[in-house]
Amino acid sequence: MRRLPLAAAALVLALASPHAIRGDQGGDVFDLVGRTAPLFQLRLVTEDGVVALREAHGHVVVLLFLSSRCDPCRQEMPEIVALAKKHPEVAFIGVAIGSEDVPEEMRKFSREFAVEFPMAMGNEWMQKLFHTRSAPSTFILDGKGVIANVIIGRATAEAIEDSIKSAEEK
Repeated sequence: MRRLPLAAAALVLALASPHAIRGDQGGDVFDLVGRTAPLFQLRLVTEDGVVALREAHGHVVVLLFLSSRCDPCRQEMPEIVALAKKHPEVAFIGVAIGSEDVPEEMRKFSREFAVEFPMAMGNEWMQKLFHTRSAPSTFILDGKGVIANVIIGRATAEAIEDSIKSAEEK
């Protein structure tokens, strides 16, 4: 009987602290903060071609792991699209990680929200590199490619803007 109150207290603490969220590949996603982001190249879904992280070198990057059927992803997308327009100096990159997401679904999602930044199909390899399978997950990288911040769950425009400003100062 004593375990129930302790388990409830542990759950409350875990939910209250975003740093308690663990990546499900054995590493803590927040352990990546301060490390150089893994380089990647992924096929675009909104046009022919690829998006490669190395092309954004020298720019702050907002890397969004999302799914077209994820309610929090859909809720945050209008704010993210507005932020991308407000900050043309920042490279925004969307990466689909939903198991139901296929290129056509992501093209529909991009049209629905008038997304103008690159949207690519993720894969299991990308999810393992970034220690995440949950959508939405947002990684902010500084101009040197170092992960400056990670936001798990629905990101507010204010949180992303604060992270961009912080990454620009590095």
